[in-house]
Amino acid sequence: MRETKRGPGAARNCGLRAAKHDVIAFTDADCVVDKDWLRHLVTPLQDPSVGIAGGKILARRPCSPIEAFSERLDDQENALKSRAFYAITMNWASRLAVLQEVGLFDESFPRGEDSDLSYRVFLAGYRAAYTPDAVVYHRNPTTRWSLFIEGGQHGFASVRLSKKHAITRRQLGYRRIYPRTYLALLQQLAALCAGRDRSFALCFLAFNGGKKIGKLLGSIQFGYLEL
Repeated sequence: MRETKRGPGAARNCGLRAAKHDVIAFTDADCVVDKDWLRHLVTPLQDPSVGIAGGKILARRPCSPIEAFSERLDDQENALKSRAFYAITMNWASRLAVLQEVGLFDESFPRGEDSDLSYRVFLAGYRAAYTPDAVVYHRNPTTRWSLFIEGGQHGFASVRLSKKHAITRRQLGYRRIYPRTYLALLQQLAALCAGRDRSFALCFLAFNGGKKIGKLLGSIQFGYLEL
């Protein structure tokens, strides 16, 4: 099948509509999967209460300090154990019936469509399972500038996501302004000035500085303040 509508949500939905089997697994074009990836990934779905199974996401080896930093950003374990879990589609499996029940991917999202779908799976009463033995290797950003751009894209998309699920996030205790994140930026700036772990500090400032700018632009674009 060929999908003419652009965007990852539309592409994945095209595949889902053509699917003929009970279990669906996702990865990305810039990923390499471990030889036993699929076997480990789908095992938790034998439990009908599990709506999403997600595995470990690592940087392709060998990796630079910048690529290794990016590995921290794709922390699937933390994502799946959040108050309202979300999964990253580069390493995700679900039963097709669950995705059909909640309405597939929102094709209006150019980014963050996986988090949006995860929220809807969560709201439908399912739980998530983390499977560390299901490993994929991702081609991570290689420069601090690309980290900055990625941070901006994440921040911008997160505002739209938060606006759509504002009631759920408020009930779960999420805030729209995060003072701790600004403190973390100041701490890494101080570490950089003091010459401590410069590589990490520069990566942190690049990604999270970009993310804050993205959130500001997203707040303006979507009329929903989240900083």
